[in-house]
Amino acid sequence: MHIAIQKIFKLKTQITLVQIYNGLMLLIILVILMISSFALSRPISPTQFENVSRLSHQAVFPETQEMAQSLIQETRITYIDYFRLMQAHQFEQSRAKQLPALAPEVQ
Repeated sequence: MHIAIQKIFKLKTQITLVQIYNGLMLLIILVILMISSFALSRPISPTQFENVSRLSHQAVFPETQEMAQSLIQETRITYIDYFRLMQAHQFEQSRAKQLPALAPEVQ
């Protein structure tokens, strides 16, 4: 028993305050990552499902429409899939629409 107490005191003197702070920060970061991964794996709300349904019926943005149609067929849509769809929709909206080059008129 006396040897165990000596080992604890020896370990206690070797640990610095910086190591304790680093361990605490690591623990906080791991907890944040676990909570965020849990939150992203939850199913979306009915309002968000209506947004996915609306995007699957629109024809202005074909890539977003295709992605939304594939999500509608799934039994459970998670937040991470919903956020990917919204990001793709935003990217497709912001992408410049270019018209094809006109052929020179032959006279």
